[in-house]
Amino acid sequence: MFGENLEMDRDVNDWVAAKFPDAKLSLVVEHPWAKTWRLLSNDQTYFLKQISNAGRLRTSSAVNIAKSFSDIVPRVVEASEELSILAVKDHGGKELRSRTANMALVLPTYARLQAKAIVSNFNADSLPKIQMSALYDALLEFLDSERTGDLREFVPASKFLGSSSARHFHRLFATLRPTLEPHLLKAELLPKTINHCDLRPPNMAKRKDGSIAIFDWDDACWGPAGLSLHAQFSGCVRPHIALNADLSKDHTRSVLEDRDSIDAYITPFVEQSIITAEEMRAHLTWAIVAGALYYVVNFKNYETPKSAARKVIGKNITKRLNSVLDVLDLVAQSDAGEAKRIAETYFSCSQWNRLEQLTKAYGDSLLDLPKLNDTALEESRKPDVFPAITFSDKERECGVCTPDNARLAAKIYREQGAVLLKNALNRTMIEECKEHLFERYGEYFQDKRPKDSLRVGNKRFMITLALAGPLSQPEIFAPPTVMPILERLLSNKLILGSLVAVTSLPGAKTQSRHRDHHALFPEENITPPPFATSVMIPLIEMNEEVGVTRLFKGTHLQPTDVANTMPAQDPVVPVGSCFLMDYRVQHRGMANVSSNKIRPVITLVFQRPWFRDYVNYDNQDRMIISQQDRDAVPQEYRRLLDWK
Repeated sequence: MFGENLEMDRDVNDWVAAKFPDAKLSLVVEHPWAKTWRLLSNDQTYFLKQISNAGRLRTSSAVNIAKSFSDIVPRVVEASEELSILAVKDHGGKELRSRTANMALVLPTYARLQAKAIVSNFNADSLPKIQMSALYDALLEFLDSERTGDLREFVPASKFLGSSSARHFHRLFATLRPTLEPHLLKAELLPKTINHCDLRPPNMAKRKDGSIAIFDWDDACWGPAGLSLHAQFSGCVRPHIALNADLSKDHTRSVLEDRDSIDAYITPFVEQSIITAEEMRAHLTWAIVAGALYYVVNFKNYETPKSAARKVIGKNITKRLNSVLDVLDLVAQSDAGEAKRIAETYFSCSQWNRLEQLTKAYGDSLLDLPKLNDTALEESRKPDVFPAITFSDKERECGVCTPDNARLAAKIYREQGAVLLKNALNRTMIEECKEHLFERYGEYFQDKRPKDSLRVGNKRFMITLALAGPLSQPEIFAPPTVMPILERLLSNKLILGSLVAVTSLPGAKTQSRHRDHHALFPEENITPPPFATSVMIPLIEMNEEVGVTRLFKGTHLQPTDVANTMPAQDPVVPVGSCFLMDYRVQHRGMANVSSNKIRPVITLVFQRPWFRDYVNYDNQDRMIISQQDRDAVPQEYRRLLDWK
């Protein structure tokens, strides 16, 4: 046996040799959390399992469970708490493959074990105890994409989901906590018992006499009955629907079968006078939901270097979290107050598909959003009108760009080469950036040219900014109301190519008409997509006194001789608004006729990842970012800066 590559530690190898001298082993399965071998000795079959995390305690609890429920749980013949290893007698049956086909046998068997644990006062000292509030804390900690530390002690969800998805789920479940947690607390009203935390068919077998064996109890926990049923139903939705079905009405066969299976699960608890069937049905959904969340959180214990395993775990986590959200959606469809609270969360977290489903059930009155842009596309095509869309206060406060607004703004931009986004930004943050610029870059706001700036006209300078202080806030360098539009224009692989301030000093004269970059493909009869977009954020109102940016919309698609004949538009841009401008569109800064007002405009240039601007950055950096400031950028946004 020792000549084979069995992926076995030397100490375990020695232990097996001492306990089973004639053993023949073959590796059955290797997971991040355990390895299992088939062991043949003296014409007997055993399964040898080595547990990788908190193994000593889990080994002890598995031995205790096997002794206490020997009619259902295969016997542990040898064990070592020190090595976290168990040798379990073969169950003598055929492992199950289908959940549905065997549920009528599995669930009552499992429930009898759980009921026995309650009435026999099973010693659960070695088992983890599940409390709902602590579980929610653990969920948010696991989903926190910015969590750092030793991965051997705690593996965050971002390792399985990616930082963006983990951050998305963290925000969603953190916002939903006041809605979801009170439901979870209902699970505490169910009897506490032993729970198998992976109640899938591969951990069960049907013996020749028709009885069911349930094995692999090393991850068991103590908590409300029903925690593990999500594994039998592949999520939380089916049992919720079955539990809430009005049996006086017609239902599909699958719903009725699920209801029968759940009733078969409930019966042993009722027969032992532990709880009534009505009480069990009233709260069982939320125990199942809690079990799904506990299943998700448990992956914090399992670091794996194998990308394929991480991908599978990520899919399982996503599936279970979405299953929990699906249950909330079903609850909301019969509770208008709940629906409104959940709709607010989905809106603020950009859960558009889920919000659409709720809106179908309740109508547009579910969210009070003014219709601000019904005529924006038509207006943008008028020669004297500068293209614009308007964000509601709610959209701005939540940092949300709805799919409708993103589609509309992108369409207008592609046609016109520019679009004004009214009320898109937080004015307090803009004020902080203004104070920061005048404090840190005051020497640049004088009529002399520092070596590290570019003169872009009379009394006009372009200053490269450091991604630091208020400018390091994602709400500034990657505005959430703007990014969905930019991703439609430049793809979700876009990068932040430069961060500068363009200043106009008092007395600055009007610039010449120009483009920031020539067309990359000037051939006629083609309409190339945008390759770079300037996001212009004025720090004071951009008006006739300090000088607007005069644009010539539509010129981004025209050769110079045609573009030079096209009419101008002079947008007034208040603080808290910004405008997007194609790199190819003709424009000019108008004169600053004020006596004492400096007009600074933060300019973010987003571009396709392959594009580099060698026209405007010949003598200066595109952006300044120290290693310390780079390390402080949330993981989700680092892709914007990876080129730097």
